Parts: sequence; structure tokens; C-alpha cells
Amino acid sequence: MGAAHAHLLVVARLARAPLPGVDVHWVTRGETQPYSGMASGWVAGEYPADACTLALAPLARAAQVHLHPGGATALDAAGRAVVLAGGECLQADVLSLGVGSVMRGAELPGVLHYALDVKALLARGEALPAAARAWAVVGGGLAGVELALCLRAVAPDVSLLAEAPQLAPGAPMALARAVGRALRQANVRQVEGRAVAVTPEAVVLAGGGALPAQAVLWATGPAPHPLLAHCGLQLGSTGAVRVDASLQSTSHPGVFAAGDCADLPAAVPKSGVYSVREAQVLLDNLMAALRGQALRPYRPQRRALALVNCGDGTALASWGSLAARGHLFRAWKHQLDTGFLQRLRQAAQRTVPYSLSSTAGRTPSR
Repeated sequence: MGAAHAHLLVVARLARAPLPGVDVHWVTRGETQPYSGMASGWVAGEYPADACTLALAPLARAAQVHLHPGGATALDAAGRAVVLAGGECLQADVLSLGVGSVMRGAELPGVLHYALDVKALLARGEALPAAARAWAVVGGGLAGVELALCLRAVAPDVSLLAEAPQLAPGAPMALARAVGRALRQANVRQVEGRAVAVTPEAVVLAGGGALPAQAVLWATGPAPHPLLAHCGLQLGSTGAVRVDASLQSTSHPGVFAAGDCADLPAAVPKSGVYSVREAQVLLDNLMAALRGQALRPYRPQRRALALVNCGDGTALASWGSLAARGHLFRAWKHQLDTGFLQRLRQAAQRTVPYSLSSTAGRTPSR
């Protein structure tokens, strides 16, 4: 259930080596999956929409997987069952959850009506409103920073609204300082405040103020998928599925989760870099569970590469305590991101051998 990073790679592996005698169903929200790593480049006008999305049907056919693009309306962990939008109930011996996350703060007044989610726009094939000149980006994490920088490439007036004075919370200090310099050089206005509502003309702030904006991009970070709240699974501190080191639910054997919808024993950032590395362990353990074999642990990497598109042909790069900016890093990010999607498309066509291990050292940048 879900088409987040880990599941895309699991299905791609099945395209290379389908499971004989196993009936695999893939429940997704739509027939295309937007790729978050290239969404900011689309905002900056660097990529057309179709370059940033993956068609799921060819991948499912190559993997001999039944695709259900209408999504699910309910999830029953005890029965390892998923209720589809049309009412059909799928029950499984093994259930894997890779549903990603939803927008944090989507329940606030006006957010769903007036704020824009870049991934949702890409999935629907819609464009950014061309007439808007004054924009607000809500969210001070790396995703919000990257969108604000890339939006500045096509919009004359961009404000970045963050709840705390320090941007990119949790990022290494060197990267946080580099982010601040990049925003100042791009003339992105930094506003501290908490959004409580969105109207057609502004973002309403806690305390009664407002940030005028003709268009708003919402980038507040991940919130757990709503189907997880009442499915019976034990949940972790973020509201995602609590799993052990094998990515199996701590409360329901036979149910697995990876990516944003999983809370692991060790604190792992909600990032595609980690989800990609989880994919091989997830597939191995799904197959082991079907065969009644022992599961193996996922061991997250100690460091992860961060590449932030600045929208001007450069990118910020961060590794451990080091951070730098340059055109070379933007070219590197382009190579990683386009290469990731290209390998998935090749798996769908079965034109070249595909291996999850081939992604080692070439994982998406964020």
C-alpha cells in the first residue's frame, strides 16, 4: 500500500524477478507518482512536469503486480486488510505500508482551498498560477527553503514563513548558515511566525497579523497518513507505524512499514535518502515473512548527503559538518535525481538488468 520511495524500488526489483506463486497487489493514490527530489526544479522552470513524475502502470505490469490506483478508504491491521475506494476488500498474508505522509497543518482553515502542495500539483498535471507575483512559502525546513529559493527564480516577490528564527531545524550548523546566506542573496524575505489560516490574499498568523500573498506554497513537513490513526497498529512518537529493526510492526506480525510512515527504534529522518536504503531490507523481509524465515535488520547510515537546489544553477551540499555551494553540486543533484527515475523507468521496460544494490552511492539527494 503506497508508492513512496521504498515501494517504488521494491516493485522495480519485482520487475526484474517476479515472485512465482505470489499474488501481489499494489494500492496507490493515482496512476502517477511525483518525485519530490525534482519538484523544486519544476518550480524553478528547470524541468517539465512529465520529467518529475513516474507512470506506475508500466512498472506494475513489468513486475506482474495488480495495480489499484483508486486508493484505499480503510486499513485493518488485525486482518491485514485494505478496503479500496470501490468497496473491495483485499486481505493479505503480508502487508507492506509505504504511504508516505500528508501535509502537516492541512486541517487549518483555508489550507486545502488556497494553499498549494507542489507534489499534488504535479500529480494532477497542473501548473503554478502564472499571474501571482507575491508568494509565500510556509515552512522553514529544508523543503521550504529549497522551494523558496527555486520560486525566486520565477517570481519577483517571495517570503518564507518559519515558526522559529533558525531555519532548517536539525540540519548541521554549517548547512543552516549556508541556507541563511543563500536566502539573503536571493532576496527571499524571511518572516518568523506561525500560520493559523490561509485566505485568497494572505497567510493569517498567530497573534492576529497576516503575511500578504497572492499564492501560497505549503511546505510545513510531514504528518502521518490519516488511515494510520484508527487501523489498530501501534504508533510511534510521530504518529507513524512503530516498527522494529526489521521494519515489521511492533504490534502486528506480518505488517511492515518503511519511509515516512514508519517510526524506527533509532531516530531516522523522514527523508527519501533513508527510504531508499530501507527498500532492499524491506523486500528481503517481505519474502522471508512469506516463507516463514528469519528477518534481517535495517541499519541506517550514520550520515546522509543533502543537496539543496538554489534555483540559480547552483546547489548547497552538506555532508556531516561540511557545507558548500556551487554549480558542480547542482549538476550532481541533477544526475542523482534523474538517474533514480531513469532506473525505475528502465525497470518498467525491462530493457536492462535492475538491482536495488545499484542505487548504493547514487541515492536521491533528499
